[in-house]
Amino acid sequence: NPDGSDTWQFRDVVIPNVALNAVAGRPKEEYGLEPQGLDEIRPGCWQVDERVKDMNAGGILASICFPSFPGFAGRLFVTEDSEFSLALVRAYNDWHIEEWCGAYPGRFIPMALPVIWDPQLCADEIRRVAAKGVHALTFTENPAAMGYPSFHDLDYWKPMWEALCDTDMVLNVHIGSSGKLAITAPDAPMDVMITLQPMNIVQAAADLLWSAPIKKYPDLKIALSEGGTGWIPYFLE
Repeated sequence: NPDGSDTWQFRDVVIPNVALNAVAGRPKEEYGLEPQGLDEIRPGCWQVDERVKDMNAGGILASICFPSFPGFAGRLFVTEDSEFSLALVRAYNDWHIEEWCGAYPGRFIPMALPVIWDPQLCADEIRRVAAKGVHALTFTENPAAMGYPSFHDLDYWKPMWEALCDTDMVLNVHIGSSGKLAITAPDAPMDVMITLQPMNIVQAAADLLWSAPIKKYPDLKIALSEGGTGWIPYFLE
């Protein structure tokens, strides 16, 4: 871009780089949304070879990488054309599995995007990527906030739950994946939203705990991603 930033663009949607996710090595006082250009961001944030070098330096054996511009639940790929949308999801999944994770087998845990708009197509994609060795699926923490039936609609999501159990795949529920994060006021500083982020995963945990799938499918595996652990004692009590 003319201003030196690098952005993703899909149709009319422009997705900037969130440099707050790439502040390793910088003083906390300098944390912010800049820089926006890839040439100013640590290469390990977007180049697989450099990422493995950073992992080696940090003593990290393996990592799982969530998607960036498509959204944690792939909502950007939902269009009016189901076949086109499905092709986008499959293209991302194949690239992530074969090119990103495949570049260093054993160092990256592959995780697939869901076909969020169709439970049966989602189940089919789960089985397709499972055949490629995938054991993780990223998903929204609150489908109702995205306009889909909630976790409590057992019949609607049944194909997905069954596919997850049949393939022994983990459902990774990431904070903010529905696009809804707690914020007290429009003019509140970003620090407020960051401080309240774990509350998002607490809501998801409560929603899932009291949902029908937990009882119906005892083999179902769910991971609450990036939500901290400090809230768990209160939650258990």
